[in-house]
Amino acid sequence: MPDRFLLHYYSSTAFSLTRGTWTAPESSFLDRDTGTIAYASAGQTISPMYLRWALVFEDPRSQAVWLGKALPREWLDTDADAVEVDNVPTRYGRVGLRFKAAHTAAGYQVAASVRLPVGYAPPGGVRVRVRAPLHARAIVAVAVGGTPWTAFDAAAETIDFAALTLTPALLRRMESIVVRFG
Repeated sequence: MPDRFLLHYYSSTAFSLTRGTWTAPESSFLDRDTGTIAYASAGQTISPMYLRWALVFEDPRSQAVWLGKALPREWLDTDADAVEVDNVPTRYGRVGLRFKAAHTAAGYQVAASVRLPVGYAPPGGVRVRVRAPLHARAIVAVAVGGTPWTAFDAAAETIDFAALTLTPALLRRMESIVVRFG
């Protein structure tokens, strides 16, 4: 439910946190021009934790690691900067990812780079979700390291890597993923 998650994330940061910062007061008055009472340090973790879950999420049921699960679609507009994170801790090791959208002769596509340490093999595998803007339509082809990859689900917008397939050679190839839409 990435859309519901993003709605909660945006509304929490817009209405629960102080203007101009990601800090949360212990309590606040309805009149936002009145000062707040005390400071809740635990509230400061909401925004970074939600951002982490949007980009790198460890599913407790399937034990899969999702990359880009709730990435806002607007972040993959061709005019947007690349989305990139490095050394995000997971229980299986630190991961990195990068998404950059572009219009090419073949149409809209997203170049992704997934960086996983050698031996990275969550029991549920790795799922890369590419939530492109709606004008891009559906995924029509995926190439991993220049080789066509058929383990993708256009409806779910995911590219799937089963745990058994995560060999050192595939981990190197995952640093160059091209997703075409049409």
